[in-house]
Amino acid sequence: MSANNIANVNTEGYTRQRVNMTEIGGPSVPGMYSQARAIGDGVIIDNVERLRDQFLESRGRVEHGQQAYLQGTQRTLAGIETAFAEPGDTALQAQLGDMWNAFADVANKPEDEAVRSALVVRSTLVADTLRNTSGQLESVWDTTYNELESMVSEVNATARTVADLNKSIVMNGNLGQPANDLSDRRDMAAMKLVEMTGGTVLNRPDGSLDIMVGGSMLVGGSTTREILPPSGAHTVDDAKAGTLVDLRWADGTNPKVTTSSGKLGANLESLNSTLPTYSKGLDEVAKDLAATVNATHAKGQTDAGVAGGTYFGSGSTDPVDASNIRMDITAPKDLAMADLGVTPGAKDGTNADRMADLAKDPNGPNARYKRLVVDLGVQTQAANRRVDIQTGIVGDVDAQRAGESGVNIDEEMTNLVQFERGYQAAAKVITTIDEMLDTLINRM
Repeated sequence: MSANNIANVNTEGYTRQRVNMTEIGGPSVPGMYSQARAIGDGVIIDNVERLRDQFLESRGRVEHGQQAYLQGTQRTLAGIETAFAEPGDTALQAQLGDMWNAFADVANKPEDEAVRSALVVRSTLVADTLRNTSGQLESVWDTTYNELESMVSEVNATARTVADLNKSIVMNGNLGQPANDLSDRRDMAAMKLVEMTGGTVLNRPDGSLDIMVGGSMLVGGSTTREILPPSGAHTVDDAKAGTLVDLRWADGTNPKVTTSSGKLGANLESLNSTLPTYSKGLDEVAKDLAATVNATHAKGQTDAGVAGGTYFGSGSTDPVDASNIRMDITAPKDLAMADLGVTPGAKDGTNADRMADLAKDPNGPNARYKRLVVDLGVQTQAANRRVDIQTGIVGDVDAQRAGESGVNIDEEMTNLVQFERGYQAAAKVITTIDEMLDTLINRM
């Protein structure tokens, strides 16, 4: 068995094995007229044992499921950070600052056409960046949804693999045949299934196992329950409106699949909570920006004496949000930078000064966006720390599992030397008996 262990030292999922031997003794029921003296008849192989600690295996599955969940959350937050691209010269925070500064420049030089043209460009960039960021968040949501669909198919296929191996293991056990290789493959598939679903594993006396997800049976011995493709929300707008992405069992009993761990749990939380929250937060920034800037712009007049019109709009009758915000003013002459009531054509930048002051409003769009970005940074930092901690925990648990079930070359070589000495001793016994019989039969 040491040779088999050494040969599989690099085989993924292999559990080292040990031969358990039992002394050959006399019959358990003594004979009435005869006796059997079986003492000294040697040993018989009792079984070939897989050296696994069930407690460590159970804990390893729990920790791997939690690690998969945290890594999925971390990946989603990283995608959101990429969409916001903060801090950066081309990110929204910097472009908002450029726009507020452009209002201040117009207030200082209201007659300068170049300064007014720069304000139009800066404001257009702000609206474009909001739409682009909203589109990237939608793309992250769509990608996560597609991953969830693919993962459901993979879960169903892996569950069928576990069930088939369960069936083969039980059949081999009934026939008295070893099934250690099948058990290794089954345990690897079970670990993969736990990482995806965050499920729990229950061992059966016959050598098979069950896998529960959210208190419902996914694998029960040689049978499985299939999970249907995701239903409910199909876009980030659906999720923002309150429609959730659901996973349901195909058999209709206990219909909803619930899990808060594993990759499935991370994806569901991302689709139903994390991504909609930040997308709605960006929508609020866009709405606040349009409302405050439009209201202030209406307090001024153009050089021709016309009251200020809509500054930021949606391009349609739909309410303004981050996905449709537009700069409605394209000509510098339409900027209402003068105060209402001043003489048309006067060099007045009173209203431009008011609009520049919006940057200082503690409840304005500028401050709202900063809070959104800070919240994202804090949440991402916390997720990164949790992943680092969990990675250390998983590493320790896997090291303990490897110490129990992994192959140690030094130990196996020591065993080979021990077995070699045992074989030599047994050979010496046979040689001595052979010499004794030769003396008795041929020389006496």
